[in-house]
Parts: sequence; structure tokens; C-alpha cells
Amino acid sequence: MRVWLPRGASGGCGASGGCGSTGVQVARALVGPTGAVAALAGEASAAAVRALGADVVVDYRGAAGLAALTALPPFDLVYDTVSSDAPGDDFGGVPYRVALAPCLRAGGTHVQINGTAAQWLRALLGCQPRRLRLFMQQHSAEGLQRVAAWAAEGALHAVIDSEHAFTEGGCADAYARLVSRRAKGKVLLKIAP
Repeated sequence: MRVWLPRGASGGCGASGGCGSTGVQVARALVGPTGAVAALAGEASAAAVRALGADVVVDYRGAAGLAALTALPPFDLVYDTVSSDAPGDDFGGVPYRVALAPCLRAGGTHVQINGTAAQWLRALLGCQPRRLRLFMQQHSAEGLQRVAAWAAEGALHAVIDSEHAFTEGGCADAYARLVSRRAKGKVLLKIAP
């Protein structure tokens, strides 16, 4: 199995961000040592993303990154942690769902953690396209046991970007860090006992 983990062109909320850093580790655990995990990240984050389990890290900026992306073998799954239509949330001016489509093998799936109102409506009604799906959490005891086992084995750990006090100013700072798209991992609020 080959898994591709993209990131956003406007900041660090993809393979090195909160969802992406977890996604890289989960992908590595799922595909094992014989599978391939690739990720999009800025040059400054590449080493950290490789340390999380990515075999290949492609720089998301410019035409060279897009060429490197399309030169990779097809993947079974694209986990898109940006997936918005906001300006700058694209890959060299090309929307992610368009740029990443050639990266999927026949029968592969592009999973987004965000989408348009129409995509959310289709997801809630259970009529998403087979190749493009919004992530809808489905809790199960088996899934939680698997995640717990990965954590116990050291295959999955939280990557923390920053910690902020649970105050008005701390919440504002945490939110500013989150929307900056420069966070490298999770942004935490600390609630004092």
C-alpha cells in the first residue's frame, strides 16, 4: 500500500501540522515497513516529517514540486489535510483534488478533512463519490485498540507545536498560531487545575 499525505501551499498545516503529523505516523503504521509513505512539506519541515515515517517528502512550492509529485508511482490513498477552496490552498495554483488526481491508482481514494458545503451535505447524506471522500470519524472499539497499541509500541505519539494558557489572551494566541498555518503539530490550551 502506498499513502500520500499532502500539505497546504500557504503554510505548515499539512504533513508537519497537527493532522498531518498524526497522519504520517498512522500511514506508516498501516503500511508497515514494506509500504511507502510520501508527504508534501516545506523544506524546513522535511527532516521532521521523515522522522515521523515518510519515505519521501516533496516540497509543495513551485513547478518542481508538482513535477516531483506527478513523477511518483500511483498511491492507494491520498490524505488531504488542507482541502479548502481558499486562495493559496492549492498546489502551484492547481486545486489539490485536481493536482493529486493523477497520483491515485485506479480504485484509489482521496480523503479530505475539509470540504465545500456541498461536499459536506453529500457526506452527511451518505452519497460521496467513491474516489473523493470527506473524512467522517467512525468510532469503534477495534479502532481505538489499534491506536492504543500503536501508542504503546511508540509508533504513534503526539507532536506538540505550542502550549497556551486557557485565558482570553492565551486562547487568542493559540487561535492565531493555528490559523497561521505555521504550527508544527498540535496547538494546546492548558487548563490549570
